[in-house]
Amino acid sequence: MLARLSIRNLAIIEQLEVEFAGGFEVLSGETGAGKSAIVQSLALLLETRVGAGAIRSGADSGEVEAEFRLAPADPLRQRLQELELDAGQELLLRRVLNRSGRSRALVNGRTVPAALLVELARELVAVSGQHEHVRLIDEDTHLLLLDEFAGLGAERTRLAAAVARLRQAEGELQRHRQLAEQSEQRREFLKYSLRRIREVDPRPGEMEQLGQLRERLRHREKIAAGLSSALGLLQEAEPCVQDLLGQAEAALRPLAGLEPALASVHRGLGQLAEEAADLARELTDQLEGIESPVRSLEEVENRLDQLRSLARAHGGELPSVLEAAANLEEELAELQGAEQDRGLLERKVQELTGDARRQAEELSARRRRAAGRLAGLLEQNLRALAMSHARVDIAVDSGQHLQPTGCDQVRLLLSANPDHPPQPLARVASGGELSRVLLAIKTVLSTSDPVSCYVFDEVDAGIGGQVAAEVGRQLQAVGSHHQVICITHLAPIAACASTHYRVSKGTRRGRTVVRIARLDHEQRIRELARMLSGRRTSNRALEHARELLRQSC
Repeated sequence: MLARLSIRNLAIIEQLEVEFAGGFEVLSGETGAGKSAIVQSLALLLETRVGAGAIRSGADSGEVEAEFRLAPADPLRQRLQELELDAGQELLLRRVLNRSGRSRALVNGRTVPAALLVELARELVAVSGQHEHVRLIDEDTHLLLLDEFAGLGAERTRLAAAVARLRQAEGELQRHRQLAEQSEQRREFLKYSLRRIREVDPRPGEMEQLGQLRERLRHREKIAAGLSSALGLLQEAEPCVQDLLGQAEAALRPLAGLEPALASVHRGLGQLAEEAADLARELTDQLEGIESPVRSLEEVENRLDQLRSLARAHGGELPSVLEAAANLEEELAELQGAEQDRGLLERKVQELTGDARRQAEELSARRRRAAGRLAGLLEQNLRALAMSHARVDIAVDSGQHLQPTGCDQVRLLLSANPDHPPQPLARVASGGELSRVLLAIKTVLSTSDPVSCYVFDEVDAGIGGQVAAEVGRQLQAVGSHHQVICITHLAPIAACASTHYRVSKGTRRGRTVVRIARLDHEQRIRELARMLSGRRTSNRALEHARELLRQSC
């Protein structure tokens, strides 16, 4: 419950502190006394973005601090322990605003992100004012109300996660498709480049070898003449080198045994003769190659042109062509792998779509079952609030478009008259009827709502008399298991409260001062009488006030 609220330099409030008792509590006072300013200050804890406009005129900063008392088993305590913010059964939420537009959020004295402060505050308190009427007309709110009533929070969370996974997979698939469209030309270029490289089929060192061959073919006659001349001297001249070496070796052969020193010379001549024979054979082979080449000069030039053209397309050197071929094959394999990935993604999207739609259909079925129960309870509460002919219909319409909340559109339809069918609230509900519908919803949801504190600002808009008394009794009923803080101008509502506070406004040294006081029994009677009759309180009004208290307690 909200145990204490402290406000400094916000709206028209300079300094104000109030301790709450729990149950059903009301704030009353003259119009403009500052009642709504108190609620608006508390609401600053529920808003992520807060402007400097909330700061009191003439002040550089303002702040609001709310002290909540937590039950020992409150699950919020576990959350605070995980955040290392636990302080036992007390929880202090504080918001400090500055003229610069910057604000500070504090939990139990420690600075935290504003989003965390808001998250914690919204688990503890819900503020309903005139803007709630606007939200009530908004049909997006009706879906949330039905799900809260049916206890579908876990199912909504699972469906939202399933749809998020589906949207992520769809995004990946769309990116793959876009890349596939963009890479089609790239894929064709890769295939063409690889095909050209494979057709040319370059080999390491081939350009150097062809360069040498080209030089040989260009100087073919000169090389052939030289080879022929050398070959003639080795084995064809009279006498030739081979013959002379043979004769020299034969002359030393008989002397090698007589003179040991000549043996090595004899062996050397034999080796020279063998080497001369080998050289003659090699010259013969070279001469045959020159005279009958495997490739013509034109063929070699054409091949070199092919290789040079390929090299220019891939970096200017033949080694870069061979490296490019490996890179092209790798990139092409990746693109082809992406095609396979796309197929996997398409199957994944189909599976996720099926899973999400199954969950959405199950959620829709549970909503339809709960819609009738909720409509019946709302009718019951509205009839107790002097809308005796109220008829409520919760329409659940399913479509094909899958959203994180499912495929359903939920509309709360109301008829306040017996001869009119239920229609959207915006068409048929007056301000007073909207207030009663809102209260009926809060009453129905109060037993399952984890929020411990309801704050109502202007819940009595557009009502009075017996309806006001019934509103008070309903708020009193909600206050039996929730803390209810209500701003009201109506004595029948205020009389039902367990605690009554009066808000007043005055001046001090030319500055507005807002005060709040908890009323004792006699003060409460006088305040109720004022609410009944205005500024001048008559004995009749006092007696009426006493009677209201007797009837309400």
